Amino acid sequence: MWLAWWFAVEAGRDDHDYGYGGGGCLGILCVPLILPFVGLLHAAVQIAPPAAALARRLSRVLPGPAWALHLTGSVLIGAGWSVPALVLWGWPVGDTLPWFAGVGVLLILTRD
Repeated sequence: MWLAWWFAVEAGRDDHDYGYGGGGCLGILCVPLILPFVGLLHAAVQIAPPAAALARRLSRVLPGPAWALHLTGSVLIGAGWSVPALVLWGWPVGDTLPWFAGVGVLLILTRD
């Protein structure tokens, strides 16, 4: 509760004497409500379908259970998303790969 109060106080400050001083609080407080859905949408659209297609191609070449091939596809797609982060912003692949791959892994593990 104190965290919500702190957000409201900090977002309501107007250090530059212009604009309305209370509007930022709503935006800051909505972030925890909206961000999980945006992450799920990202995983469902940009990671899971390419990982499933890659798993189908891998199943023709490699033997193994379908869930392991889906996880492999998800990690490879995560690696693919880590490369632009490295090139554009200089983020290390070792830091971004677990995050990008983890989003797809969680979505794959919840499928039947």
